[in-house]
Amino acid sequence: MKKLLLLLAAVVLVFIILGTLGPLLGLAFALAFVFLGMHYYVKSNSVFSKVIWIFIGLIGLLMAVSNIPALVGLVAIVLLYALYKKWKNLNGGMKMLFEYKFVKIEFEKISGEPKEDYREVIKSHAEKGWRFVQIFSPDSVTSGVAVGSYYDLIFERPVQK
Repeated sequence: MKKLLLLLAAVVLVFIILGTLGPLLGLAFALAFVFLGMHYYVKSNSVFSKVIWIFIGLIGLLMAVSNIPALVGLVAIVLLYALYKKWKNLNGGMKMLFEYKFVKIEFEKISGEPKEDYREVIKSHAEKGWRFVQIFSPDSVTSGVAVGSYYDLIFERPVQK
């Protein structure tokens, strides 16, 4: 029932936007006058040209202020966007859950080389649908030594429903 009401409201708003399309274009034209007036006012050097560009900008401003149906159209566009976001949340948008996997790669005691090649571990997990997120060496933080005794590779993938 909630989705039906949202859909009905969206259809009404689309008709309002289509009905105010002309005034919306007029508002865009008026705002272009305001922009041109301000832009060329700043660039002009003579007093006469500054007065002309102020006058053109004021004409555009008066056109924009007197265009009330376009404001109704703008409100309808904003409300339609809000309805879209609400619809997206009802359909479970942006609520993706992930599962995480941690793979520990230890170093050889004497040489300090990793026992496994981390590139190969990442490639093999990618083939299984895992996305590599981060490599982390928690031991170097706790031991105070620049090199830790192992790496943790962190992978994620969306939860399969």
